[in-house]
Amino acid sequence: MKVRCVFVIGLFLMFTLVFSAHPQEKVYWDVVEKIMKEAFENSQVMENASWLCDVFGPRNAKSSSFRAAAKWAKKRLEEYGLSNATMDPFEFGTGWENLYTSVHMMSPRYMPIIAYPPMWSAGTNGKVRGPVIYINFDAITSENDLDLYRGKLKNTIIFSRTERNWMTGSPTQTWMFMNALSRKG
Repeated sequence: MKVRCVFVIGLFLMFTLVFSAHPQEKVYWDVVEKIMKEAFENSQVMENASWLCDVFGPRNAKSSSFRAAAKWAKKRLEEYGLSNATMDPFEFGTGWENLYTSVHMMSPRYMPIIAYPPMWSAGTNGKVRGPVIYINFDAITSENDLDLYRGKLKNTIIFSRTERNWMTGSPTQTWMFMNALSRKG
């Protein structure tokens, strides 16, 4: 046991000496200073982030906003001196973007509703009116959970979130209102 312990300590000391014997790499402080000066005095990180986040905003793959942001980034890289900046093609499917959405509750009394369609959902080719049904997609865990909705979804408007107060009153009244609407359809 004592021999093994001495052997392990000796091995440890040998590796420590071997790795510490390497000379430390020289630090070029003039280069470090130039990099720090560039970062602190000429940085364009926030300007570029603002363009991508504020001007082009959120974007889905292959949407017109995505293509515009990609072209802007390519041009920006070329302005920085990169001579081989390219936009590589990729397989994804079709692009999708929401050009216009307007949702209004018409009865029992009028109320505008803040709502957005799910990404890659089909358009409606104009105004649509119909009963509303709420589906809690988080509660659907198997195909059998869909049996409750079979044959009831045609020409209905599906809401998947009930975070907003849809009627003046308590959350319980809102749930009662939504349940009543779902039974009507």
